[in-house]
Amino acid sequence: MPPSPTNLSLHNKLLYWMRAPWPRVLFTTVVAIVLTSIYSLINFMTVPHYNFVLPWDEMVPFMPWTILIYWSYYFMMWICAWHCSPPDFLKICKALTLTAILGWICFLLFTAHVPRPDVHAVEPSQLRNMYLFLHTMDPPGNSLPSLHVALSVLVGYRMYAQGGTILWPLWGILIAVSTLTTRQHVMADVVTGIVLAIVVYRWIYLTARAPVQSVLA
Repeated sequence: MPPSPTNLSLHNKLLYWMRAPWPRVLFTTVVAIVLTSIYSLINFMTVPHYNFVLPWDEMVPFMPWTILIYWSYYFMMWICAWHCSPPDFLKICKALTLTAILGWICFLLFTAHVPRPDVHAVEPSQLRNMYLFLHTMDPPGNSLPSLHVALSVLVGYRMYAQGGTILWPLWGILIAVSTLTTRQHVMADVVTGIVLAIVVYRWIYLTARAPVQSVLA
């Protein structure tokens, strides 16, 4: 007979309740709301002082339709939660939370902003409304590093490393590129976002841990 959930540790209780995909999707939604709320609070409370736009950024075309790829980031997180095993799901949540916290620290240290394009001429109107909503909810701060890039690259690579298809990292790359073509970020934000993803991934998944020896040995 399997042990009762009431007799399990907190970690094992979470694993127990995350056996089905729907609790993982719900948990992802709650975590996303909390992290986004803190992100927005920092964005609205800080005054941007830095502009990391480089001459290369002016060469990137503004492609309004790529906002669809940009928004697919949220579906990526839900699909990841659906397909993950419970143990790796909890580890990914830990990695994403750590990434967000390190990003918030950078936002406070480097209060950068990205100049936004005028989107009132964007057609069709559905895309225009998506940009207007995005610009209203997400002012042009909190740009370096790009958490959109860091989180999508981290998830994309982790899902691939866990046996997923090559489409996972490609999806992460497309989202990273879309942050440029939607003018949400500049190249410095993307590069630092990728670096942040690598640092957290190595920290969470690749850091060697010394084996614990038995006291009876």
